[in-house]
Amino acid sequence: MNLYIKNMVCNRCIMVVQQVFESLGYPPVRISFGNVETANPIQQDDLVKLRKSLVSYGFELIDDTKRRIIEKIKNIVVQSIHHTTVTHPMT
Repeated sequence: MNLYIKNMVCNRCIMVVQQVFESLGYPPVRISFGNVETANPIQQDDLVKLRKSLVSYGFELIDDTKRRIIEKIKNIVVQSIHHTTVTHPMT
């Protein structure tokens, strides 16, 4: 099952989200910024628990396609900024 998560912008975010999924018995088979894939579908009652747990850490499940695209773009921008080395010329 592929789920989209809002506000995953750093490696610490990935660790927290992974722990949330594991605590509910759905260890991710793949996890990246804004995206979690589980081997099995998440049961409806566990999905409610997942949403609540993610919100408590400042994350949110994204169900809407437009919001998914916006979040992907945001994650690409954040990653490129974090992984860009800026050198300042001496004045």
